[in-house]
Amino acid sequence: MRKLLYLIVCFSFILGCKSDDTVAGDNKKEEKNSSEKSAKVSKQLYEFSPNAEQDIAEWSSFKLLTEKMDLLIKESNTTDIESLDELSKSIASVEKTIPQRIQNLSLNARLTVLKTQLGMYRDVVSNPLEQPKELHVKFIHNIIDAYNHCVFQVNDIVEKLETEERYKDLQ
Repeated sequence: MRKLLYLIVCFSFILGCKSDDTVAGDNKKEEKNSSEKSAKVSKQLYEFSPNAEQDIAEWSSFKLLTEKMDLLIKESNTTDIESLDELSKSIASVEKTIPQRIQNLSLNARLTVLKTQLGMYRDVVSNPLEQPKELHVKFIHNIIDAYNHCVFQVNDIVEKLETEERYKDLQ
C-alpha cells in the first residue's frame, strides 16, 4: 500500500513538473508577443472629475502641463531633451501655483514622483548609447502613470473636501 502511495505521489510530481515547463514556454511566447506590441505608447491621460474641474479651472500651469504631456505621448518617438526640460519646468510651475484649496502633502508627493520619473527618462535620453524603443516606451508609461496619479490625487482631495462640506451642512 505504501509503495502504491509512493508511486502515485511520484507520478503526480512528474506530471506537475511537465505542465510547469509547458506553462513556462507559453509565458515566454506571451512575453515576446507583448514586447512587440508594447513598442508603442498605449496609455492615456486621465481627466479631472467634474467637481475637480471647477476647482482647477484657473490653474493654468496644470493645463499647460497636460498639453505638454499630450505632446509627449504623440511624439513618443522623439527624444528631445529640450522638450523634457520644458516639461520639467511645467511641473515646477505647477508645484508653485497649486490652488490653496487643494494644497496637500500627498499632491506634492505625487508631483515629486512625476519629476523623478521625468528625470530618470531624461537620463536615459541623454545617454549617448542607443537605447531600445521598448525602454523609452516603458519610461513614458511610467511618466504617464505618475501624471495620472496626480490627477487621481486632485480628484480625491476635491471629493474629500466636498464630503466635509456636505457633512458640515448637515450639522
